[in-house]
Amino acid sequence: MPTTDKMEEAVGKARNSADFPPSYWGDFFISLPMAPSSSMSETLVDALKEQVREMVKHVDDPMRKMVLIDTIQRLGLKYHFEQEIDASVKILNDMCFDYDLHFFSLHFRLLRQGGYNIPSNGFNKFKDNTGKFKESLKFDAKGLLTLYEAAHMGMQGDEILDEAIDFARGHLKFLKNNVSPSLAMDISRALEMPLCMGMGRLQARQYITIYEKDEERDDILLKLAKIDYNRVQKLHQEELRNLSMWWKELGIGKRLSYARDRVVECYFWAMGVYHEPNYGRARTIFTKIIQLISLMDDTYDVYGTLDELVPFHETIQRWDLGGIEQLPST
Repeated sequence: MPTTDKMEEAVGKARNSADFPPSYWGDFFISLPMAPSSSMSETLVDALKEQVREMVKHVDDPMRKMVLIDTIQRLGLKYHFEQEIDASVKILNDMCFDYDLHFFSLHFRLLRQGGYNIPSNGFNKFKDNTGKFKESLKFDAKGLLTLYEAAHMGMQGDEILDEAIDFARGHLKFLKNNVSPSLAMDISRALEMPLCMGMGRLQARQYITIYEKDEERDDILLKLAKIDYNRVQKLHQEELRNLSMWWKELGIGKRLSYARDRVVECYFWAMGVYHEPNYGRARTIFTKIIQLISLMDDTYDVYGTLDELVPFHETIQRWDLGGIEQLPST
């Protein structure tokens, strides 16, 4: 396996090249100044969290509680209130009300997200005698949006949810130009990427913008969401700074210039799996593994010859450091 620029140059003409562009980020995160954490900010966050915790505990109306839980989750705050939300969803699972389309769909989605296998046949109540969704629903923008999101929680055998997606999508495309700005933004977001298919941190950032335009917003929740998002973002930037320094100090990116230098993109992948602050070590390990796998992938697919890759592969299969001596030097 090649290890020096000189060796690469000597055999460069005989090898393939994918011409991967250099890292878009360069030393951006290494040179990014890290602002110190503020004790006042931490105190404020703790106070706001306690207020929200009291909200979740003391909201008795099931519909208000569902809206509150959904808002907390979409603002990226769920990890602060896991126990309270799980307890509330468990109570909601034991309830059955004659909800309208919006609340019925929200109830369904929250339970499916919480791991409860609530049946989908309850949506039959919104169909007419011909077996199609009622025409009167096509003007209910909020209900259709919630139905659209809920229907993406479908499993095998949930044909009615497939019908719901088609029904809701068609009418939402028309309605998004005739609703409030915040609802129009939310509809456009859903049509592009339903909640269950998106990345939590990107969705939280997007929903903060939508929620602050909502006339029915809760300012305590909005304030906590903004502060918390910035706090977690600083943590992610610090982790990226350390990972970028690790990669640069290894020098592999320069020595093996044929391979992709994508530490930041690998970290973005890891953050999509778990963004919560307490998973920092997992994000770091995940990023390093994926970057090294990417390096090996490019070695196999782009640079290495068959005569080099066969012993390389056998050495990896044995997982024996002693096999390094048997590898080719170029």
